[in-house]
Amino acid sequence: MGKKRKTSKKKQQKQEDFGTCEFFCTNCDHTFEVEWITIWEIQESTHGYVGFHTFDTYIACPICNEIVENDNTPYEKEAFPSNPF
Repeated sequence: MGKKRKTSKKKQQKQEDFGTCEFFCTNCDHTFEVEWITIWEIQESTHGYVGFHTFDTYIACPICNEIVENDNTPYEKEAFPSNPF
């Protein structure tokens, strides 16, 4: 009549893969990707909400450390038309 040992196997939490967002640095002509999970962590810590947008998220180029602007977001193109008339 021995004791049963409890196995201390922790269940690994499955983390969904939401993909990446691609950025292009015009300063050094470098293209790099950032995972959406990382972008959401930045958004949550800076302004408290998260979303699939990058126009108000400041991401620096890993090579030259300049802030990169992502011109591919549909929000920027619709909200700020270049020629309204």
